[in-house]
Amino acid sequence: MKVKFITLFLLASTCSASWANERSLTELVEIGLSRSKEIETKNFELGALERQSSNARAWENPILGFEVGNRDQTGGTAQQKRLSLFQPIGLGRNGLKGEIADLNSRIGKLEYVTFQSQLRFKLYSELFSYAILNAKAHHAEERVKRFKEVQGFIRSRTFASPQKKAEATIVTGKLQVLNKEFLQLRAQREVLWEDLKLYLGLTDEPMIKALWFTNGFTFDFDSLWSKVESQNPEIIREASWLTRQFIQLVKVS
Repeated sequence: MKVKFITLFLLASTCSASWANERSLTELVEIGLSRSKEIETKNFELGALERQSSNARAWENPILGFEVGNRDQTGGTAQQKRLSLFQPIGLGRNGLKGEIADLNSRIGKLEYVTFQSQLRFKLYSELFSYAILNAKAHHAEERVKRFKEVQGFIRSRTFASPQKKAEATIVTGKLQVLNKEFLQLRAQREVLWEDLKLYLGLTDEPMIKALWFTNGFTFDFDSLWSKVESQNPEIIREASWLTRQFIQLVKVS
């Protein structure tokens, strides 16, 4: 009973440790996005464009003037003072400045969304590739262990027939191929993980949890294509850029 209890305790500890390190793809992607300095910089730039757009729509500060001079009078001079207040009002072509500022803010927001989407895709793609390499490496490692057991069983025989010797040669050759495959997969996984660490800031490799990784995932291609055409930020950004160029031409002319 004591041996069984220790075995169960070790199994429970191993499972709890793996569960504690288990993370979903979405969680890991959000970690990468939240740590991105590029996104933080673009967010500040977007805030500056939005403030410029707000200021362009507001009236300019009034101009207060004060003048002092001398005025000739009969028999002498007298000091004259004058106070003036001037309020610039943007009308006609000057009012286009606000529209251009609004378009600059919109283009900046679309550039921000585009960069965020590109980084999100990169993280999903690399995490997906990492999960595949990790599963393949574990599978190759298990095959190497099984063939080593077979090899050890064959070598343990005292007297081996020519057929058994041939089997041992085949197993040894297969073991070398499997071991080479395992080392290549592990090296590829480690290189990809080093790249992901720059985005995630994690020290331990996580166990990636994705239900669609095993259950599969289906979607409507027609609906997906319709969204790509209507919601693509790059297409919307280019349209906004053309509108801004037209307004600037009107303002100049």
